[in-house]
Amino acid sequence: MKKHIALAVTASMALSSLLPLASFAQETTTTTTVAPKVTVQQKCDQRLAEYQVRLEKARATGDARLVRIRETYDASAQKRETVANAKLTARRAELDAKQTANWAERNLKGFKSEALKTAVLAYRDALKAAIETRRTTIDAANAAFKNVQDPALTTRRAAVDAAIKARAAAIDAALATWKTSCTGTNDQIKAANAAFKTAVKAARDTYSKAIDTAFAAYKTSVKDAKTTRDNAVKAANNAFKAAHQKALDTLKAARDAAKTTK
Repeated sequence: MKKHIALAVTASMALSSLLPLASFAQETTTTTTVAPKVTVQQKCDQRLAEYQVRLEKARATGDARLVRIRETYDASAQKRETVANAKLTARRAELDAKQTANWAERNLKGFKSEALKTAVLAYRDALKAAIETRRTTIDAANAAFKNVQDPALTTRRAAVDAAIKARAAAIDAALATWKTSCTGTNDQIKAANAAFKTAVKAARDTYSKAIDTAFAAYKTSVKDAKTTRDNAVKAANNAFKAAHQKALDTLKAARDAAKTTK
């Protein structure tokens, strides 16, 4: 009997010592984490954030490309202007050198008549004046052209920048409108998506028309200025030829008169 009591007490003590472990095991196995349900608004916000990231990246790429294009254009235009001015200066220097050499060969000491010497000096002075007048006129024509071209280019770039900003503002507004309908019914969401695409297309079409208008206005301004410059250069060359011919005629008359007085 005592043996049975002892066994019962021992079993009871063993069972009691296992209870805390069993209880702890039960607590740890029943603890679970339930993920929060993603709401429709959260989905909309995520889609919007992803789109805005792509949109900003595209805009940054476009801005950088525009800067590169303008820098390349400016460098090319500056190079063309520098080369053209250098050629013009070199050509004028070459003509002046030839003229100086030609006149040096025909020394006035070879003319026995003082009247003829005076006529030759008058011819040379007239020719110098005609050359200087033509150069001054051509330089003024080139400067006038540049005074039209540079502001026209500035105006075109300002129009392009304004078109870019207007397109961005229109797309941002369309995006804000789309966001208000993102959590609606399926039909409302479809309508919002379609309206957004239409608005984006309209913004791009408006942008393209603005760009075309800006470039057309620049082309017209520069074309008219170029025509004016070319006409001025042509008139300067014709005036030079007329002045030169007049000086030659005067010199020829002096030579003829000198022959008759011998």
